[in-house]
Amino acid sequence: MTEIDGATPIVEDVSASTDSATQSRVEVTVTASESLDGVTVDLTGPTSRTLSSFTVSGSGPYTHTLTTSVDASGTYTASLQRAADADGNGGASGQQAAVEVSLPSSGGSGAPSAPGSPSTRGSSATVAVFSGVDTATFDLSDGPVGRVEVRSQGSAAGFARATSLSSLPSGVPSPDGRTVSAVSLQMPGEWRTSDAAVRMTVDASAVDGDPDRLRIARYDDVSSSWTTLETSVERGAGETLIVTAQTPGFSVFAVTAVEEPASPTSTPTQSDTVSVTSATPAADGESTADTATATDTATDTATTTGTGAGFGALVALAGLFALIALQRRS
Repeated sequence: MTEIDGATPIVEDVSASTDSATQSRVEVTVTASESLDGVTVDLTGPTSRTLSSFTVSGSGPYTHTLTTSVDASGTYTASLQRAADADGNGGASGQQAAVEVSLPSSGGSGAPSAPGSPSTRGSSATVAVFSGVDTATFDLSDGPVGRVEVRSQGSAAGFARATSLSSLPSGVPSPDGRTVSAVSLQMPGEWRTSDAAVRMTVDASAVDGDPDRLRIARYDDVSSSWTTLETSVERGAGETLIVTAQTPGFSVFAVTAVEEPASPTSTPTQSDTVSVTSATPAADGESTADTATATDTATDTATTTGTGAGFGALVALAGLFALIALQRRS
């Protein structure tokens, strides 16, 4: 008989904090005496949501962590609603933690609107960009691309947004190769047109064939065309692949799998065939016909010097006439 654990897990701490470089990312942590099977936290403030996809680490006490992005300044409160172990024992009693979020000014405008229609876009993540900060990281909850990291050579302050796309926006043609995933990257100010490194984490199960065929392509809104960027591919943690490319600006990006190179075809050889027939008297007064055939095959390596397409055939003819002359003398 399976023994049921009746002990209530002890919640030792609930905390909420922000990254000093990226104020828009709020990290909520729940520390408990045992690994929890289910954790639910209500995050309330200028924008509100329920958090439940926590990751656990440690071996006692156990730390349960979740990071989410917000796009408005103000005070956010994390309230623990559920902290249950595998046997359903709950330790939540409304424990709370608060954090102050101060996002940069973006000229009176908020985060850019996600592109496309609700039916063509998946998850979206918004990050605050501060002057003097050159990196932004976006975690996407659906689609083959789970994370996008941007390192820009420009300087800007405002909001950046990454949006996974289930299909390309209206009017955008498909890039070369098979599209594995499409992501829209919207950057503030100077970041939009500055050189940057884009690093995408791709689910390996979404890739058919050789991973080294993966490329990042960027859509140019001005020329209405795709450019395939020079891309490097490496193995990531678990079942993931990391694709990285340098881009001159931002718009819609696609991770594509280029076509396999065509197999080389063989070139048939060229042959010159010459037949010579000579009449030789027989002992009974009748003549017999001797037929000799010479074949000259053109290959990539020449073994006889000379010029002209039929030079080899002429050499073969000369040899045949000499042979016939010897036969007649005999």
